[in-house]
Amino acid sequence: MLANVKVAITLPDDLLAEVDATARYQGVSRSRFFQEAARDHLRRLEQESLTERINVALTLTPGLLEDPEFRAASLRQLATLTRDDEW
Repeated sequence: MLANVKVAITLPDDLLAEVDATARYQGVSRSRFFQEAARDHLRRLEQESLTERINVALTLTPGLLEDPEFRAASLRQLATLTRDDEW
């Protein structure tokens, strides 16, 4: 198991009050709230980076999005990847 490290951060009073209220509502500690928020933010940044790389790759291959075989394969892959997602 990884060791935990204490850190000090500075937050505006109103933001800390909102964090504390939300953490209490969710039944988690302030530390747990910030751990989950940091992980969620890192995942979101990773996803944005992946999306940007995909967009760049698509622009480097003109006409790819109009290719019927590519579109069909993409839709099949999207359906597979998102079959368990809640919408």
